Amino acid sequence: MLKELLIYNKSVLFILPFVSIVQEKVRSLTPMGLELGFWVEEYAGSRGRIPPVKRNGSYSVLMATIEKGHTIVNSLIDTKTLDSLGLVIVDELHMIGDGGPRGACLEMILTKLRLSSPTTRIIGMSATLPNISDLTDCLSAELYVSNFRPVKLIEYVKVGDHLYEITCTKTSHCTSEGNDFTDRLVHCRMVDFQYTKKMLSRDPDHLVALVAETLFGHSMSNWCCNRLFHPSFTRSSKERFSCLVFCPTKAHCENTAKMLAELLPIPACFPHLNDEDYMTEKNLVEQRSLLLENLRIDYTIENKDLKGGVQTHCPVLEYTVPKGIAYHHSGLTQEERNALETAYIEGVIRVLCCTSTLAAGVNLPARRVIIRKPYVGSSFLSSTQYQQMVGRAGRAGLDSVGESITILQPNERQSFAHLLSDISDPDDTKPRNGTAGRCSSSLLYENGKGLRQFILSLIGLELATTYPDIIWSCEKTLLGVQYRLYQRGDFDDLVRTELNTLIKMDLIVAVSIDAYLNKTNSVLENIELEKARFQATKLGRASVKGGIDTDRIGPLVSDFRVAARAVNTSGPLHLLYLIAPPDVVDTIQIDWSLLFDRISIMPQNETNLISLLGFPEGYILWKATGYPIKRKLDERPLRRLYVALALAELWQNRSTLPLWYVAERYKFSRGSLQSTLTSAASLANSLAYALASEFSTDSELWAFAHLLPEFAKKLAYCVSSELLPLMELPGVKRARARQLYNLGYCTLKDIACANSSDLTSRMAPFMSKRVANEIIQAAQMLISEKADALFQEASEMISGVGTKSLLSQMADYLKYKPFSPKLAGLNNVNNVKFRSFGADFDEDEDLFA
Repeated sequence: MLKELLIYNKSVLFILPFVSIVQEKVRSLTPMGLELGFWVEEYAGSRGRIPPVKRNGSYSVLMATIEKGHTIVNSLIDTKTLDSLGLVIVDELHMIGDGGPRGACLEMILTKLRLSSPTTRIIGMSATLPNISDLTDCLSAELYVSNFRPVKLIEYVKVGDHLYEITCTKTSHCTSEGNDFTDRLVHCRMVDFQYTKKMLSRDPDHLVALVAETLFGHSMSNWCCNRLFHPSFTRSSKERFSCLVFCPTKAHCENTAKMLAELLPIPACFPHLNDEDYMTEKNLVEQRSLLLENLRIDYTIENKDLKGGVQTHCPVLEYTVPKGIAYHHSGLTQEERNALETAYIEGVIRVLCCTSTLAAGVNLPARRVIIRKPYVGSSFLSSTQYQQMVGRAGRAGLDSVGESITILQPNERQSFAHLLSDISDPDDTKPRNGTAGRCSSSLLYENGKGLRQFILSLIGLELATTYPDIIWSCEKTLLGVQYRLYQRGDFDDLVRTELNTLIKMDLIVAVSIDAYLNKTNSVLENIELEKARFQATKLGRASVKGGIDTDRIGPLVSDFRVAARAVNTSGPLHLLYLIAPPDVVDTIQIDWSLLFDRISIMPQNETNLISLLGFPEGYILWKATGYPIKRKLDERPLRRLYVALALAELWQNRSTLPLWYVAERYKFSRGSLQSTLTSAASLANSLAYALASEFSTDSELWAFAHLLPEFAKKLAYCVSSELLPLMELPGVKRARARQLYNLGYCTLKDIACANSSDLTSRMAPFMSKRVANEIIQAAQMLISEKADALFQEASEMISGVGTKSLLSQMADYLKYKPFSPKLAGLNNVNNVKFRSFGADFDEDEDLFA
């Protein structure tokens, strides 16, 4: 990476699976960027400029989610600047086979990179790829395999009261139904925890015993088989370990955390007088109390009419955190997850009950990983998911060994045996027969939507405009490679079907070769595809440039055309209705009584939206009262309105109304409402870019291209205007921004010039020195980017002007001496002097006196 940035003068694109990982990598790489003089830019949610800013003499590391990475690549191809990327690094490459839009998006990125810029290097990384040969064939890649693991991992299963070590995971496939992998198990010991009958009824799987021995600092390797362990046991090793407990659902996480807090022995959770490290443990209790205060920040409200006052609004966390236990899943807000992750890393929280998303998220290793049930939701674990989970066991630099324990019921042994057989030997790169455990292409999700999107982007970006070129390009995808390797059927027919679908959707048109060369619009109805040239329509190009999928771009643009005739900008509701995320709208359950109440008190200036929906006046009332409806209407517009009303409450009361209150009222989880807010802002940004690119002269749509960007920015943060500058900092949300502002840190410059020790002391107890350093460095990087953009704008504006005034000399200086992101001496920024123009002058000196 550094060679590309500093020697070859190319930018680098990192593609990461989750927003949390993007933000973690931005924080970790920013200090290096400030020191060595390269930019670190975040592309997640609504952050990041499309196309990326081209900087003279300096280069960037673009940290992007999969979806944002796709938009970046499309924009660089469109502007003919893809060669500015010297290296693309894809983490968690196995997600190419996730079977949904993210896997399809990743496959499209890699294929278009190979088609458009063969000199751009691609590095894919994964610890769980079962069929590496397919991907190496698809990418024409060289394979590097390493079995090195800094901490040894020992895998166990628990069946009944017995614990067994799995002796080897590199096996051939199960060949008989009776193979339950017993020949690979070595009996270690029995779980000998003295349960009362009441405790055993709560914890029949002995989870409390497995967690307790970890908290006391014992591991499988030094635990004696006949040693009794009971609730009054107080002896522990000098070091206490941490533990991750993976659960199948969010509700299971919360229930498990509560059960552990109730049943774990008191010495495992609290300090006691016999402990040599009593003062350390006493400090730990204080830190947990401070963590609860931190979790309560966003719930401190001034409106006394709202019930609850100061609380976390989560009785489970209120009960479990003082005992060093917490849960972690997508139902929590980003602020809550960040606080709990930091507490876990620092040892304040020692047990996290989490869902499978944590396994592929931020790096939170543990001495012991326990898989509570081998399911994700209602589906049995895949080999990839299992490897991700157990891979968290063992803390590099802290542990000599990592342990994973999977709790199995007798009827789950066969399924688990098949799971283990799907874990391939990393040294085995030969194609495997069958489909079990294989990483397959995701382009055919939802009846070929991914393949349609790929073909549309080939045509819209003019990478392929004839039928043979399109077929050749599609054969370069993982889908094409696997069709060839496994002889699945006629690949040409598959591509032909999707081409015809795109034509019917008015996203592309087929024209004769003469019409294409002469750039005329003579569309042919019955032309043979093999003899045609294909062009993307305005709608098709908008889909490609905005990163909006093929099935949704048409209805979205149609909705905006209808809205243009009667758009209501007196409040945010109408625009929020238009950008309500379709995937949320499709799954939301309406509280009809609440919807009726909200519509009843809706301001007069917003009621025209209800009229536009076209529902009878009594329909919502009938639904709210449970009245039977003979003819049920399509309720999707009402679900869309319901989501818009929830977002409108956050928008209109962004200074006082906490997110948890709105989430509870509309029956969202806190995390899902926050995610909906981010998705709506991201969709608004995508639509703004699409409309500005293709419909800027359209009499109905041009205004939305100007209206949506600023609207999206305010929606993404949902804060009052004075906090907007602080919200640009990675990981800073409303509560922390308000704290910083109240302490006098009102701008990015205030943060960039701050001293980390001073910031930590003034923010105590809500900010550690590590977090303070990260925020200050992020502010310095953002200030650098803004200054660089202004310098380049000044240079471009004065370029070519004949006069050789002092200002033009400054522009020349800025042109040939690019601004560096290394902000040496930023604390003295007001005393900067310019010394490169033959004369010295201060910033405040009158240059024209």
